[in-house]
Formats: sequence, C-alpha cells, structure tokens
Amino acid sequence: MTRISISLAFMLFAIAGVRAQTTPVSETRTPAPETLTLTQLAAAAKTYVRDSAEFPLKMQLSMVAMNSSGQTIKRDHATGNYDFHGYNPRAETGNAHMSVQTDGIFHSAKGMLPTAWNSAMAGLLPFMVLSKNVEEQYSLKMADFPGNNLLLAVLTPLPGPCPGLKWSAKNNIPESYCGPSKFGLVKEDLSLQEFSFEASGLPLSAEVKPFGRCEILRYHSEVEFQKVTLPDDPKPFVVPKHVEVTVETDKGKLIMISDFAPRK
Repeated sequence: MTRISISLAFMLFAIAGVRAQTTPVSETRTPAPETLTLTQLAAAAKTYVRDSAEFPLKMQLSMVAMNSSGQTIKRDHATGNYDFHGYNPRAETGNAHMSVQTDGIFHSAKGMLPTAWNSAMAGLLPFMVLSKNVEEQYSLKMADFPGNNLLLAVLTPLPGPCPGLKWSAKNNIPESYCGPSKFGLVKEDLSLQEFSFEASGLPLSAEVKPFGRCEILRYHSEVEFQKVTLPDDPKPFVVPKHVEVTVETDKGKLIMISDFAPRK
C-alpha cells in the first residue's frame, strides 16, 4: 500500500464541521422567491458553509484517460481522506489536509493526487465564485429545473474581468477559475444541491498528464452536494457527495471522479 499526504491552503470559502453524519433534514421554511439577486444567492450559500474545528470526509477516487480515438490508455483508483482544519471568515482562508492511498505496485498514490486536487477544488468552487465582489464579475439569471423542486441560478462572467485559464503542469489542475457556472438550489430552503462549472479562456497550450504537451479544449466540473448534520447541531451543513471533472484535449480526454462521505 502506498500513501501520500499533502497540506493545502485555500484562499476561499471552505466547508467545515465535526464528525458529521448524513441525515434527512425536515424544516419548515418560507418558500424561496422566484428571483434572487447575487447578494441573496451568496447569502443563501453561506448559510450552509459554517466554520468549525474540523470536518473529516473519506473519498473514493477514480481516473480514466482516453486517447483521441476514445480508447482507454490509463485507468487508476484510490481512496483518501479530506480533513478541513479551520476557517477564518474575515481573511477568507482555510487549511486542509488530504491523504491518498492505493494498494498494489500497479497503482500510484502520487498519480491520483490530481484527481483529489481537482475534486476538492470543484466542491469548493461555488463558494469561491460567490465570495467578494461577485456583482462586479458576474450576471445572474434564474430559472426552474423542468419537473424538479430546484431553482437554477446561471452565472455568466461580465465582459472584461474574466482572465484566461491558467494551468499548473506540476499539479495537473487549473491555477485560476473563471467561467460560466450553474447552481441548482432546493426551493424550500435555497440549499445547494447541484453545481457545474465551465472554464473560459480556452483553448490553451499546456502540459497535461498523461498526454504531455497538448491543447486544452475544455475544462468542466459537475458536483452533487449532500446535507449533513452534527449530533449537537440540528442546523445542516452542505458538503460534496459526487464530483466529476472532465479535461478535454486535442490528444484525448481525462475524467476524474470522486465520491465523498462523512468519516466517523
């Protein structure tokens, strides 16, 4: 068994808590309005992102790389732990520790770190987008999900402020995030249930493992969230449940998937 640990420092909103468990949440709330402002949307998201000492999650990670013909050229999997260690709401900074482990000589814990990195950042991205000066960077459009008890909030970058995508060849992850995103909010309480992000500023020439030098054509993430409650706190938190990140290049496609569950 191989194991790699890494400490992370996030300059963004993070999800926190202590030894949580998934439980059904039943609360009486005022029905959500049909239209929200960006300020109201940010406030609704922050209601479920509250600071605490630690929030431990376990991860199941998988990665598949396909060439331009659609043939699988690499496949790997791993397990991991994701521990958030405190959040400073004034400075908007948080620290976390993430460990990834594999079994057998044919699986690389180090090789699976990009999947863990991308999945962790995808789960935190909704709160990055809704942090400071969101009104100066995005426009908002609200809609209903067809046949669903969700409101759809679509954020589109305003002309000018959105920079081109920057890519870290070392970590196989974006160094900046800007682009259109969608929030699926439960109507009854405006809690976050679904989120998707599409990076702007592409194509981009970069080193992407395992393809080498290539053109990044698309970077897309999809996140499903879950509610959890603490034994001594009836108010729920929202944390990632399922994350899928897709990187499309002119040499092939990389799909990184993570499933999260509270660790007891």
